[in-house]
Amino acid sequence: MEIKGAEYECNGILKNHTVDFVATSKRWHGGLATIRDKRGAEVHGCVWRVPEDFAAELDRQEAGYHRLIVPIECSDCVIECRTYQYSNEKAPLQPPSPHYKTVILAGAVEHSLPADYIKELASIPDNGYKGRVEVDLEAIKHLNVDA
Repeated sequence: MEIKGAEYECNGILKNHTVDFVATSKRWHGGLATIRDKRGAEVHGCVWRVPEDFAAELDRQEAGYHRLIVPIECSDCVIECRTYQYSNEKAPLQPPSPHYKTVILAGAVEHSLPADYIKELASIPDNGYKGRVEVDLEAIKHLNVDA
């Protein structure tokens, strides 16, 4: 997370939703993650506490997405959380780049999301892109090379 003052709170589950990859990002060279309604499905992730002062900064970082307030089930409570969903509901499905998928998987492993969910994320096919993306993160240094 690239927001000053953001603090990890807990892991949680968004029920009746799934993760899809849509559109094509010039920055990531592949599809972008979004959530979509899907009865019986679950999205596992992290709850972060972000100071309200930085809400506008987070909105800018998530350009192309709109805010949603969703109930996240945590181990001992339900928290109403802000999340982001890709705004173009008709955006075509597109596989993510290996770089983007690696960052998502690294976050899932770092925060100890359930092993079965990590396997599910790992099974999502990527688009095979080789080359640089416009993001400099340790998790993808081995992928961020000239093709």
